[in-house]
Amino acid sequence: MERHVDRPEQVVPEEDPQPPKPTAKPPSKHEARSAAMRARICDAATECLDQFGYAETTLNRIQGQAKVSRGALMYHFADRNEIIAATAVQLLDQSMRPIKARKTQARSTAIRDLLQDVWTRVVDTAGGRAMLEILVACRTDAALKAKLANELHDWDQTSLETIATLYQGAGADPDDAELLWSVARTFVRGLIVHEQFAGSPEFSMRMLMRFADLLEPHLTPRAAGDR
Repeated sequence: MERHVDRPEQVVPEEDPQPPKPTAKPPSKHEARSAAMRARICDAATECLDQFGYAETTLNRIQGQAKVSRGALMYHFADRNEIIAATAVQLLDQSMRPIKARKTQARSTAIRDLLQDVWTRVVDTAGGRAMLEILVACRTDAALKAKLANELHDWDQTSLETIATLYQGAGADPDDAELLWSVARTFVRGLIVHEQFAGSPEFSMRMLMRFADLLEPHLTPRAAGDR
């Protein structure tokens, strides 16, 4: 007769729980004050760039506009170029807001509405004109261009990738939407310059809307489910 032997029940070890994802540590009071002061100085630089242009945006003017001491200014930034570079990064971040806002909207936005929003909220503002001064300066200021090269490249890539999720181009090339948006950005930057010597704000808006009419058949919104 075969003898029955009870086997011990096999225990399956429990999997180790996944460690919780680290949460971002809130800034300390000192870090928050420092960030606020840096933003204040960059805001002052933006106003100076808009009013006086790149060449005339001196440390003295930035200091006066920010209403801070020279010691406070130099504590946060080593020199003028560092202030200009930080200002550019702040302006680039702000310029993405109209586009990023579209990603969370349930309803698709026609390209003419996005163009008008970008023009009124980003380009035709003190910040937009200041950014144009910085971009033109990068053409001949090698040190400034070197400081901003990575930030400009990353901003350009993020901008184009975001547009590609929101719109599709009518052309055969897979990057047609990105190409058309690059054309649109170039147009609105040039419109700022054109407005200074020929035209008025009203005429610039007419030009912008006419350009949107030309662009709209070629750059159409993706359905919300395709994003």
